[in-house]
Amino acid sequence: MTAPRIASLGVARSWTWTRCYLIADPATGSAVLVDPATTDAEERRLLESRLVADWKVTAIVLTHGHPDHISDADYWRDRLEAPLAGHPADLPLFTDPVLNMSGMFGGNVSIRSLDMQLADGSTIVSGSMRLEVLHLPGHSPGSIGLLLPGHLFSGDILFAGSVGIDAIPGSGPLWGASFEQEIRSIRTRIFPLPPGTVVHPGHGPDTTVGVERATNPFAAL
Repeated sequence: MTAPRIASLGVARSWTWTRCYLIADPATGSAVLVDPATTDAEERRLLESRLVADWKVTAIVLTHGHPDHISDADYWRDRLEAPLAGHPADLPLFTDPVLNMSGMFGGNVSIRSLDMQLADGSTIVSGSMRLEVLHLPGHSPGSIGLLLPGHLFSGDILFAGSVGIDAIPGSGPLWGASFEQEIRSIRTRIFPLPPGTVVHPGHGPDTTVGVERATNPFAAL
């Protein structure tokens, strides 16, 4: 397989500058779009021009059901005519603005449905790329990561020097979240990966499995 081309764009500035990713196969022109959480026309234009313009998006993947990751998923599904995929354990968050707490941030966010329901060990094929789905519950029941050789797209379960939250201060716990389960997912599913694996998180800078395994203040072994 030709080395994938990975690009990201900080979107959803009215939420928390979510990182939207394009994982592309230069050999075939096919690509997978991850967490397209744009919030206005300008962000849509930037995502179109900087990420998807030169590629055929064959799938759109949502790493979990929180509003800063799904806010424009229906728009991009329709615009790109690509199936929308996510883990069914987060269906309540995907479809219910009350449970995903989007109203607290000035929105009313949901998606119509999922076209593809992903499970642990599922494979998303795009061109010559095969992305393995890792079910990583904790930040939400249906949080997932996408694994390519040398790369993990971790959503909000693992960040550089941090992990995903299980509650919003002043607003209460996130639906279905469990900090203990999240740490277990990180230690048993992510930390066994090769230490040089680059972690591409839902917010903030990239890191590596080795760095987080050794130094993460919440989950280091």
